[in-house]
Amino acid sequence: MISPNKTSTDSADHGLILRHVRGNLIIAACKACDLIEEMDRTAVVKRHGASVPIRTLRRRMGLGCDRMNADGVDRCQLRISGKPRVNT
Repeated sequence: MISPNKTSTDSADHGLILRHVRGNLIIAACKACDLIEEMDRTAVVKRHGASVPIRTLRRRMGLGCDRMNADGVDRCQLRISGKPRVNT
């Protein structure tokens, strides 16, 4: 269960929707595949909607991953999080 003070937007959190993810960038990262992808939050919201659950977004982004539903068990390590854009 999510505590009201929780600020993490790790995709393992239950009940989170895209609207809860803060920052200008959406990060999709998988330790097992060495994948790190940064996406513009506005574009992701426009494509999937702000009310899409993070769990659903994770499954959509992980399509094609051999670990996503291997032998009926989700072994994919894809995590979705948000971060502010750093202007350099």
